[in-house]
Amino acid sequence: MIAPVLHAAGDWLAVGLVHGTALALVTGIAVATVLRRARPALVAALWTIVLLKFLIPVGPRADISLSSALEQVLPGGGDQAAAQVAPAPAAPAAPALAAAPAERAWPYLAALLAALYLAGLAVALARQVGGRRALRRRLRALPAADPEIAAAIERAADILRLRSVPAARIDRGATGPYLVGALRPVLVLPGWLHPGAPAWWAGVLHELAHVKRRDPLLATLEAAVSCLFWFWPPVAWSRRQLDRAREMACDEWALERGPLGALDYARFLVDVATRRGQPQGGMALLRSKSQLAARVDHLVDGGRAARLGRARAAALAAWAVLCLAGAGRVARAEPDASFQCSIEPDLIAQILARNPDADADGDGLLSQDEACAHQRRMRQRLLDQVLDADTVSQLDPEADLDGDGVISDYEIDWAKNQIDVGLAGDSDGELVLEYAGERAVPVRTGEIRVAAAPQSGRVCRAATGCGEVTPAGRFPLLIDVSTSQE
Repeated sequence: MIAPVLHAAGDWLAVGLVHGTALALVTGIAVATVLRRARPALVAALWTIVLLKFLIPVGPRADISLSSALEQVLPGGGDQAAAQVAPAPAAPAAPALAAAPAERAWPYLAALLAALYLAGLAVALARQVGGRRALRRRLRALPAADPEIAAAIERAADILRLRSVPAARIDRGATGPYLVGALRPVLVLPGWLHPGAPAWWAGVLHELAHVKRRDPLLATLEAAVSCLFWFWPPVAWSRRQLDRAREMACDEWALERGPLGALDYARFLVDVATRRGQPQGGMALLRSKSQLAARVDHLVDGGRAARLGRARAAALAAWAVLCLAGAGRVARAEPDASFQCSIEPDLIAQILARNPDADADGDGLLSQDEACAHQRRMRQRLLDQVLDADTVSQLDPEADLDGDGVISDYEIDWAKNQIDVGLAGDSDGELVLEYAGERAVPVRTGEIRVAAAPQSGRVCRAATGCGEVTPAGRFPLLIDVSTSQE
């Protein structure tokens, strides 16, 4: 059970990595060129969509979407996008026994990679959880703001039309104001910032703007993506771009509603950045020269409106749908060259007589796809009934992929994709299970009833590509597989 879960999780991470990186590249180019003078709120929203793409690589199907474009451009892109709407196809049969050593080495390599990834994930989670706990402990030790300061914060919240006012505490060792918490953020004010001063109002309005924009909650999403993709530099780069745009957006709120002009506000940021103490939250970003320079340049260059506006919000919503939707069509799996089905009228009539439900669309006729799909289901049903650990060991003594001495359900499922159902002779006869054309054991039917027909030459390969006629072979065409209880 563990191996399929790890395989599915690995596929999801791989798709998220490819699609998220592609969107990060597109967004970075757009922000550096056509959106060079865009509102910070818009830029922050675009980078938020990038992080969402890493976390949710494919959504509902859409004919026009980033996933559809990647399906056309990237090898296997369509297969990855198709995983959201269709069950994973059976793995193709092994080409020959000569490839078996590589096949058997792969589970060990995959297990090693999974162990390294999980170790990195554990370290990233420990850092996130440890940092938040330390910040919470520090918060509990801080004194609450006096009623006069609390009343001033309420007035600032009214200016921004906040529905709820965060609680406030005083941290005399902080370099600037900051927020703690996601669902119920607490505003922490430094001791050196005098209440009522213009800089105080600017700092408070900046932090309350984060609350209005729901940035503390979005920071949880940011932390989740950072942990899951701890090894991937584009995620860290996207986070830095988002942090910068988010802080600039809150700067715009503080400028628009506060008492400071652009130059005075820039001096306030420099003052915070050069103070000694323990930086927290967005103010900690000012310790980065690039972040400080970008924010000061933005202020000096001229402010933008703090709000997006209805037109930009609508365009942003359309862009989010375009980016987060999945591929518009399900990519077909590569044909399984070992599987054959028949489109002979006589055989189709037998299938309809014994299995009316094979007519999926209920039109009274059995199409090529329906005939092939039915024969594939019958093959799977037969293998499910007759293939067990002992039979797998007879067919392949090295089927124990993980070397634990037990043929697991996962290893049995893996073996099903390497096994054909054949005839004991060149003509009608008993059915056998055949492994890569090298080994064969009789089918022990017991209570299983099997109706099969030998090939006459009018067969085609794979349910996804019926039409190519191939010579007759030793593999029968299954009409019905049932038990005595049916």
